[in-house]
Amino acid sequence: MIALYGNQHGSGTSGLVIDVAKATVATLTIELGAGNHWPHGVQFTPDDRTLVITGARSHRWWIVDFASGQIDSALVKVVKKSLT
Repeated sequence: MIALYGNQHGSGTSGLVIDVAKATVATLTIELGAGNHWPHGVQFTPDDRTLVITGARSHRWWIVDFASGQIDSALVKVVKKSLT
């Protein structure tokens, strides 16, 4: 799974699945939806069935069913700003 972070013309909102063993791009693209910019960190859970994806701009974590590419849930990360 590669997070499509975007480029100077716009921010990404999806991730692309690559089959490393076959050196091909799989047909599965995981869409995070509008407003969910800059997918950043990607990690499989120990059972290899679920992905956890973080969003740099949206401050969210998405829990994604890998087989279907569907978002199971989204968690909003609390961001504390310094008062100094």
